[in-house]
Amino acid sequence: MSGLVNTADEHVFVGLTREWEWTVLDSEDHRQTQIGFEAFGAGEPREEHECGMIQASGEWRTETCNTKWPFVCLDVNVAHKFVKGNGSKVWGQARNYCRTHHTDLARIRSQEENQLLVDLYDRSSDGNWNESKDGTREGTKNGTFNETPDGTWNKTSNGTVYETWNGSWIGLTKRSWSWSDRMYPGFVPWVPEEPRAGGAEACAALHVSGEPMGFVPWNCNDQLPFFCYSCERVSDFINIYLKVGQQ
Repeated sequence: MSGLVNTADEHVFVGLTREWEWTVLDSEDHRQTQIGFEAFGAGEPREEHECGMIQASGEWRTETCNTKWPFVCLDVNVAHKFVKGNGSKVWGQARNYCRTHHTDLARIRSQEENQLLVDLYDRSSDGNWNESKDGTREGTKNGTFNETPDGTWNKTSNGTVYETWNGSWIGLTKRSWSWSDRMYPGFVPWVPEEPRAGGAEACAALHVSGEPMGFVPWNCNDQLPFFCYSCERVSDFINIYLKVGQQ
C-alpha cells in the first residue's frame, strides 16, 4: 500500500472508524449496535470518554470506563426487559456480569424504554423520591428530607435514612472499531501500543512511513490523503426452462 501514495505523505486515511453504539454479543446481528433513539445531555457525548450511562433525569452522559457505577442489564427473558445489576462495577465488569446472568448491558431503543429504565430506580422504600438541585434523587424510609445550602440532601435530625441514585452504566460504548460500511474487522494491523485507552480519536490512518507500517488512531477533522476501494458485483444467474405439456 505504501507504493500507492506520495512518499511525502506519512499518514493516509483508511475506512476504520468508531462511533457510539450498543454493545452486542458476537452471536447477534451487529446491526443491533446502531443507535436510533438517543438522549445525550448538553455537551455530550464527550470525546475523551468511551462508555455511557443514564442519569436520574433520563439524559445520557459519558464517563471513563474504569470508574465504578451501578448498572442495568438487558434480559430478553423477562417482561420488563431491564434488571438492576448487583452492586457497582467498572463498565467492562458490568458487561461481563450482565452477559453471565442476563443478556447484556441495557440497550435503549425509544423514549418509552428510556423512561422504563429511569422508573426502575424511581422507587425508594416508601415509593417516594425528591430531586435535589444537582439532579440526583434520594428516597427515604418515611419520605422526609432536609436540604443543605449546596443543594445536596442530608440525613434528617430524626435519623431518616435515604438512598441516592446518580446514574447507572448502560451498554453504550465507543470502544469498538469497525469499517465505515459497519463491517467488523477480523484483524487490524495497529502499530505497537495502539490504540491507546481513553484516546479521543475516532478515525484511523495508515502510518505509511512507520516501521512496521500499520494503523494509528487519528482525528477525523484533519485533512489527509485517503484510500478508496471498489469491488465488482458478481451476480449468479440460474436459467429455468419451462416446457408446456399436453395437459
